[in-house]
Amino acid sequence: MYESSKPREERDFAEFYPDLDETKPLITVTTPNERSRKVAVVNKHERLENLKKPSYRPLYSSPGTFAEKLPRNISSLGYNEHELGELRLLPETYFRAEATRSALVKNLLNFKDKFQVLYDMDEQDEEYLTVMNERRMAQSQNRVLDEVLEICFTYLEIEWYFIEKFLPPKNKVDSLNNYDMMNQAFLHSSKYGSDDGTGGSPDVDQRCAVCDESECDNSNAIVFCDGCDIAVHQECYGVTFIPEGSWLCRRCLISRSKKQRCLFCPSTTGAFKQTDNGLWGHVVCTLWINELYFANPIYMEPIEGLNQIPKGRWKLNCYICHQKVGACIQCCNKNCFLAYHATCARRSGLCMKMTKGIQGAIANQNSLLSYCDKHGPYDWNVEHDPKSGVEKTRLYFATVGAIKNRTEKLKIKIMQSKKSKTADLFKWNTKNGAPIIPITIALGLMNFLKDHHIALDNAAEVVNELCAYWTLKREQKQGAPLIKRLDATQYGQLTDEEIQQRISVLGILTEDVNKLLDLSTVVGQKSKVENQLVDTLVEETDLIHFPISYIISKLIDRIKELDSGKSLYKAQTNKHILSFQQIELKNSQYRYSSVAQFLEDLKKLEAYLLRQPEWKIMSQLKTLKRWRRESDARTKAALDMETSVLKKVGENGDLVEILSEDFTIEGTSVEERPWDDFELSSDLSDVEEPSNARKLLRIE
Repeated sequence: MYESSKPREERDFAEFYPDLDETKPLITVTTPNERSRKVAVVNKHERLENLKKPSYRPLYSSPGTFAEKLPRNISSLGYNEHELGELRLLPETYFRAEATRSALVKNLLNFKDKFQVLYDMDEQDEEYLTVMNERRMAQSQNRVLDEVLEICFTYLEIEWYFIEKFLPPKNKVDSLNNYDMMNQAFLHSSKYGSDDGTGGSPDVDQRCAVCDESECDNSNAIVFCDGCDIAVHQECYGVTFIPEGSWLCRRCLISRSKKQRCLFCPSTTGAFKQTDNGLWGHVVCTLWINELYFANPIYMEPIEGLNQIPKGRWKLNCYICHQKVGACIQCCNKNCFLAYHATCARRSGLCMKMTKGIQGAIANQNSLLSYCDKHGPYDWNVEHDPKSGVEKTRLYFATVGAIKNRTEKLKIKIMQSKKSKTADLFKWNTKNGAPIIPITIALGLMNFLKDHHIALDNAAEVVNELCAYWTLKREQKQGAPLIKRLDATQYGQLTDEEIQQRISVLGILTEDVNKLLDLSTVVGQKSKVENQLVDTLVEETDLIHFPISYIISKLIDRIKELDSGKSLYKAQTNKHILSFQQIELKNSQYRYSSVAQFLEDLKKLEAYLLRQPEWKIMSQLKTLKRWRRESDARTKAALDMETSVLKKVGENGDLVEILSEDFTIEGTSVEERPWDDFELSSDLSDVEEPSNARKLLRIE
């Protein structure tokens, strides 16, 4: 059953009438002598209702439904092609079938996309062109076709689409600064209180500015104003359905740039509605003042009943803010005469209950209860502490009054300085957020019309006038685009099948992302293995072509392992003695021709360090002592290996030929040969001796 007190929710007609053809014209039957009647079907029974005689006006005053033929240069920009001599029949419904496939509509437009007209004229545009063409005909200038306006508006929308990509974002602070601002608002609310629900803890949902509750459901959601950031329930503010895109409260929609003051209290923040005479008042004040009411309880506007407020209510003095302005309410305790504004009570945290909810309050204001800080319920006073809230409210108005008096003295000087600094600056937007077309875009539009052979008398004046009219159209829509674009966050315009399709696509994308993560992990592991292969290749190259340097490098690596404190590695010497780092650098540059040269430099370094005072400490001598324990055996092994290598090189002339017995060497590629099979013989010993090449590779 339909309840008139609840807001209506916008639903698609296809959910209720799946077989209804929206393109089929409705049949209207009227009789001259009898009143019209509407036949309604309720529970398969016809019910007649008396209605007023319908009134209508024709959309086209000219006879017939045919229009003149479009020129070929205009039809190529997105209009239907027609045969020569064929008249263009006006469609019954003004709908462009390919509009939803456009890249601009999908927010995927780039510079290479073909131009296509997407803007559709409305009645306001038709009236505007009529006035413009009448003036142009009086000046003996050609007419501006409807299609020319659509082409120009589409061009401006496309150009501004690309400009928006380079403009600074509207939100000038990042998420971290937003969080800091929320913390500042929370601190402000903790110090001065809040009468509009803002300033709560960042970790808690914002409360409604009317009922002061944060709970909501699908049928009564909380909406946030994009202008003043207040939050209101749909039922608490009369929002019948949540629109697509941004939403503005009534005050921000009508008077966003100017601060409005409530007729019934001194507060300038909160949820406002207009009165029947164009002034402003809080929804909270309207609910709690018994004489006030909403003319339309569904949309909760306008506010009426100002004449019914007794003079005595206007004379009451608020005991919280100590201001004799507006209309106050009083404590529900019969023996209490304290008066206060509804917003002052909300800021102070006084007990204000809606015993039957918002709809019960609209229907019967006697269901509302409010108490001062002395007569409130005990549980309420313990939880909310209204006495300290009253002190916060008084501090707030005292601070605001002092700031107001101080700023008014400097206001004139500040405005004059701003005018002198910003007089010559170009503004991208109007006060209401509508974009202003720069002269470069206007010149580009003129060249675009010229390139497509669209002739206009005094084209510069026409283009400038259309640009100004486009800005006014945008300003009327609060800066929103004239060509509707799809918003991925607004699923109200999608069917269940489309939503499920998008969810399935998101699932596929999620799987692809996970596969990419796995692939990146494998690529990282592959890079590590490739680095190890490169290191091994360098080591093999040194072994083959620079065996002496390779033998010395193994000794250096062992010394570095013994030098755990890096005392030897960091030791400094004079210009006649090479330090350990210099010895390592000399070996990396292949400047040692024998192991003996390396051992000689190492002994000179050891003798030098033992003469230094700091090396007489036990901790510094540990590295040398450790090396002395192993030096004899490792030095002898290195010298023997050097002798073996030099002997083989001397006999064969090349170390590559020695290693080729057990390895395949081609350039920098070295691969081990498979072990040759052999037959057991009594002449062989029990264990076969390794080849010369394998002996050379024994570094340990």
